[in-house]
Amino acid sequence: MEDGADLPGSTELRLATWARVVEVDQASVAPFAAEHLDPGEAAAIALSVQQKARRLLVDDRQARNVAGRLGIPVIGTLGILLAALRGGAIQRIAPVLEQMKQQGFWLSPQLELDILRQAGEDRR
Repeated sequence: MEDGADLPGSTELRLATWARVVEVDQASVAPFAAEHLDPGEAAAIALSVQQKARRLLVDDRQARNVAGRLGIPVIGTLGILLAALRGGAIQRIAPVLEQMKQQGFWLSPQLELDILRQAGEDRR
């Protein structure tokens, strides 16, 4: 079985016609791996540099810091959710966050409150 083949969304990603697997030269990944990044995050940053990406989707704080030092704009999962809400692709963020948390996505209570406020869904 492939790495991550049993994770939520893996089947949908595998079937997506807009997604493609790209091999990254390990020599270009090595400097980012030395930054104590997960291998996938190191490869994503290396690929972003190689392809002059407009934006990198990454949630890990250390990876975001490394990308920022390189001048690579980043967006996280929550930023994608806000964009989906503003673009009309979803009606509310709160139920999506609940589903993500049920599937193991970790979110600090403060960050959850902040994102719900930005979405106009503050529960207080």
